[in-house]
Amino acid sequence: MRYVIFALMTMMVFALSVRADEVPAADAVRAKVAAVVQSYITAIACETPPITAADVITLSPWTSAENRPDAAYAVVWSGSIGCGGGNGTYGYGLAVATVGAGDTVLVDPYRSSPMVTFDSPTQNVRVVGSGPDSLVLEGKDYAADDPRCCPSLNLRMTVKRDAQGNWRAIKRDPVGPTP
Repeated sequence: MRYVIFALMTMMVFALSVRADEVPAADAVRAKVAAVVQSYITAIACETPPITAADVITLSPWTSAENRPDAAYAVVWSGSIGCGGGNGTYGYGLAVATVGAGDTVLVDPYRSSPMVTFDSPTQNVRVVGSGPDSLVLEGKDYAADDPRCCPSLNLRMTVKRDAQGNWRAIKRDPVGPTP
């Protein structure tokens, strides 16, 4: 009887350890990241649109228990940092989320706006490509004679994370016709 109990306990421990090493589905991870980033940006900014799992960019995927500390996700967001109102603080930022102990998802404030610089077009920013330390963005920016209200230049910009963690523009190309 002791052997049966020992065998059952061993199987339970093995089953629990396998369960602890399981990685949630990619959609579930993106949903967690979206919720955490929404909380982060709501705490530091106003006028922020809702963040969804579709807004989450995988910089380095969480695929196993071994690579959990290296997993990183990013969200480009917009809002008014500090809720200053019409004083020109509305813009685009970047939040970088990681996976911590107990499989918790958290925003790393030292790798996110406003602690790091995030170069981006001025309006209508969207991500069209990504790598572990780079993003390709499209949006509107100001042409030489544009009034402050109305950027007219369609722009594709590649930003790359530098040694200090800032996301700096390394390439800026006009795209398509400008209205």
